[in-house]
Amino acid sequence: MFASIIGSSMSVEGLAALEAHMDAVRRNPGPAAVSRAFSGMSRALGAVDRRLSVGDAAEFRAGQGLPLRTGGWSVIRLARVWLLGAIPEIEEDAYVGLMDKLFLYADMDELEALYSALPLYHYPERWRARCSEGIRSNIDTVRQAVMLHNAYPSHYLDEGAWNQLVLKAFFTHEPIRDIVGVDERNNRRLADALVDYAYERHAAGRAIDPVLWELVEPFADKRATELWNRIGE
Repeated sequence: MFASIIGSSMSVEGLAALEAHMDAVRRNPGPAAVSRAFSGMSRALGAVDRRLSVGDAAEFRAGQGLPLRTGGWSVIRLARVWLLGAIPEIEEDAYVGLMDKLFLYADMDELEALYSALPLYHYPERWRARCSEGIRSNIDTVRQAVMLHNAYPSHYLDEGAWNQLVLKAFFTHEPIRDIVGVDERNNRRLADALVDYAYERHAAGRAIDPVLWELVEPFADKRATELWNRIGE
């Protein structure tokens, strides 16, 4: 599926070069070979129009059984994620060290792909801290790669880290409904924090995202109701 989408956007020669990178990673998943292949993706894609994107409904089943939602991704982002998914399951510490090195030396576009690929990685429990780091990023595209359309956070973050993701999404004005699992992971502590945030917004005369009230409603207490009624007056 990856190959057919990417291949439709590039020459036969370009796709062959890309697949050569994939084969190299499968045969030799050592740090040097993987770093060379990952950093060389841009050259392998050659003249592909970086503005091209995959279809809005594109979705794959990732290595850990999670959905990988690729709608709206650029072709080069998809190609990079395809390569990351081709890295075989080697010994745990070696694999984590290899991936950590990719994160350490990645440029902004490469980081976007690395965080987008979280649902693909082996040893998924090892990426919780990395996921939280992406949520704190000041780079919009990187932060959005973690927060939006990404199934990893809702499956692997603990409640505190999950609540921080949702709060950060409100602070940075992300489309909350694009957060995978936002209703399923809703909880009372999050609702209380959102009410605090709503009071701050109201005191500053700023608008409050209506989705906030949808998340607060199942846990609404007197304090939440009072603010809701005040806003409605």
